[in-house]
Amino acid sequence: MSGIEVERGLISAADKRGLSSFCRFLSNIGVELFATSGSLGYLRDRGINANSVSELTGFNELLDGKVKTLSPELHAGILGSKDELEEINQPRFKKIDLVVVNLYDYEKKREIDIGGHALIRSAAKNYENTVVLTKSRDYLEFTNEFRKNKSISKEFSLEKAIEALEYTSEYDKKITKALKDIKEKKK
Repeated sequence: MSGIEVERGLISAADKRGLSSFCRFLSNIGVELFATSGSLGYLRDRGINANSVSELTGFNELLDGKVKTLSPELHAGILGSKDELEEINQPRFKKIDLVVVNLYDYEKKREIDIGGHALIRSAAKNYENTVVLTKSRDYLEFTNEFRKNKSISKEFSLEKAIEALEYTSEYDKKITKALKDIKEKKK
C-alpha cells in the first residue's frame, strides 16, 4: 500500500482542543485548509490561513447552519480518488485528502449533527484515498505518521476510519436513546 499525499483538508470541529497547533502544522506542510464557519473563525482568530467551506460548495450555509456540508462538491472530493476526479473533469470537484470532524455533544446541545456525520462516513468509506480524524488525540498520531513517512499510510488511514465509524456509532446510540426517552415521556 502506498501512502496518501495530503494536499487539501476539511475542518469542522466542535471540540477545538489541539486544533490550532494541528492546523498550523498542516498549513506549514502546505495543506490547503477549508473550514466550516465555527472552525474557520477559530483558526483565523489564531492567525491560521484557512478558507471557507463555501468556496468548495459554491453556496453559503443555509437554514441557520443546518446545511453547510451536504453538497456533491464536498462528498465527491472526499469519496473520489484523484484519478476519478480528473476523469470527471469538473473544476468544482476538488480532491479532499483529509477530513477533520468531530460532532457537537448531543447530550449538551440537543441537536443532531447531520453534515458532520455524513462527512465522517464518506471519508471512512474512502479510507484508501482520504484520511478521517475525529478525536484531538489523532492530531499527534497523524503528525508523527507524516513526519515518519512524508505521507499517511493506508494502514493508518484504515485504523482511523474504523475509529471514526465507532465514533459515529456511539453518537447514534446516544441520539437513539434520547429519542426513545422522548417517546416514553409522551406516552
